[in-house]
Amino acid sequence: MSAIQRVRVKGKTYVLTEPGDVVATAPRAGWVRLPSGTDVPIWRAKFAIADGAANTVIVAAQDGFVLRPVALRYLTAAAAATLVLNSKASGAATAISEVFTPGANGGMVIPRNDDGVTLDTNLGEGITGTNGGGAAIVGFIHYLKIPASEFSLDEAGAIIGWNNGAPYIG
Repeated sequence: MSAIQRVRVKGKTYVLTEPGDVVATAPRAGWVRLPSGTDVPIWRAKFAIADGAANTVIVAAQDGFVLRPVALRYLTAAAAATLVLNSKASGAATAISEVFTPGANGGMVIPRNDDGVTLDTNLGEGITGTNGGGAAIVGFIHYLKIPASEFSLDEAGAIIGWNNGAPYIG
């Protein structure tokens, strides 16, 4: 991916200036109904992570929201590379995925799962990607922006369950 890339979304042109930049008004890929009955859109972000790069922003931190990936598709270049998704606002990142390890010219597709792929970020944090090296990684991620009001929080602000009493696994 070149340093500057133009993307057309519903008749408008957006410019991605750095790998990992996200089209702020990314097209919606559908809707998901949360246990509370609230409908939230599925957002899509395109990303590129350079060979060996750590914590490249895929989706910027969203104050007051938990980000939940519901689908992922990515490819590597001519050498094997590893990918780990992280939750990060500032400081150290928290891994929210296992290490994905496709071979050279390989990739992975995690098909849409409206319940999420249990990779929720921490409240108010974004999604970053770490490339363990070998080749660049490019892809798309579909995600939900779930407002904090949908969750019950403990005294430290950690999510402990849905507000409607349904169990929360994530």
